[in-house]
Amino acid sequence: GFIDEGVSLFAYLDQDGDGFGDPNLVRRVCELPEDGSLENTDCNDADDRTFPGAEERCNLEDDDCDGNIEDALWAGEDHPYPTPMAAVRAAVAGDMVCIESGVYTETMNFGGKNLRVMGVDRDTVIMQSTTGPRFTGGENATSLLAHMTFDPRAEDGSSTAPVGCGGLGCALSISNTSPTLRDLRFAGFAASSREINATVSVSGGAAVFEDVEFADMTTTQGYINGREVTGVFRANNWNGSGHGMTFTNNQTVRYNANNTYPYSNTKGLAMYLSGGSTMLEDVTITGNVGNSPQTNNGTIYVTGGTHTFERLRVVDNTLNRGRGGAFFITGAANVTINNGVLADNYVTGTNPLGGAILIQSGTVALNNVDIIGNTVSGSSTTDCGGGAIGHYGPNTSSLTAVNAISVSYTH
Repeated sequence: GFIDEGVSLFAYLDQDGDGFGDPNLVRRVCELPEDGSLENTDCNDADDRTFPGAEERCNLEDDDCDGNIEDALWAGEDHPYPTPMAAVRAAVAGDMVCIESGVYTETMNFGGKNLRVMGVDRDTVIMQSTTGPRFTGGENATSLLAHMTFDPRAEDGSSTAPVGCGGLGCALSISNTSPTLRDLRFAGFAASSREINATVSVSGGAAVFEDVEFADMTTTQGYINGREVTGVFRANNWNGSGHGMTFTNNQTVRYNANNTYPYSNTKGLAMYLSGGSTMLEDVTITGNVGNSPQTNNGTIYVTGGTHTFERLRVVDNTLNRGRGGAFFITGAANVTINNGVLADNYVTGTNPLGGAILIQSGTVALNNVDIIGNTVSGSSTTDCGGGAIGHYGPNTSSLTAVNAISVSYTH
């Protein structure tokens, strides 16, 4: 007496594609259509960020479909707390802090409390302190910082030059903690120090970076012999992950133009990874420049540890007096790159090596990686080597390449 009995499905229209359908729009089908879902618990099928289990946002709406609007401490003009840190100080572990659009001049510091601190929008919540956020109090994986910009430059755009912020980790410092950083922008910081230097410092822990941008920053090379500089992101024994990180238009610069002081080497124009175990997905590094008068070693410098890159793009970076246009790999590191592009990087100076990759020691696996248009240029043809992939130092490295690596270069 029934047609298609036992084989038909109830499909709920899922017009925002978040996997959850509208309970009021249902039809009976034999096969689930592309715009259908077996779940009928979406409370707003016009917003793909609203569904059961979604992250609550600072928007006075029910984002996770639990029937409740976010219970948060609000900061900003016309809110109970005038500044973000006033709300953070008042919060207790587990609280959510929402920051209204505005410009704030405080240093963000959770003070060891596991909080969720979010701006209403990354482009309109501006943290203008010359010291970026600190995570040094034991914060764990339930801590979240999201949806804001850290930029010490004038809001009106009257100056685009990076602003001095101190030394190592002055834009962001994470030490033996494991917060999640999501949808953030760091820009306009200038780190300068006699010692080891980088605008971002991650030491230990398992911090997670999701859609975080690093742009328009400079790092001045330390002028004590043997002290290293990293252009942006310096990580030691980091056991975390990154998804959608971008590094754009950052540079390392010399301490002064007269070469009065001895200089140490740049290690990692964008990233320095020492030890640890990391998974980095959809990372883009482009338009960065290394101007150290000594050696600029790699846009990404890897020493020791195990590091996997998925869908990596390292494109159009310049290392003056350089080695390893995209990667410098040493310290018996294990590096795997899957589905990547290393293209149009430029290495120049005296004894430049490795237009795309320079391997000193380690195990490297390249799977579906295009290495295209990288350039090594020295004062003579005998001064340079490895237009695409070069080897330097003791023969303690191995390279495995799988599936049509397209290699072209200028030497």
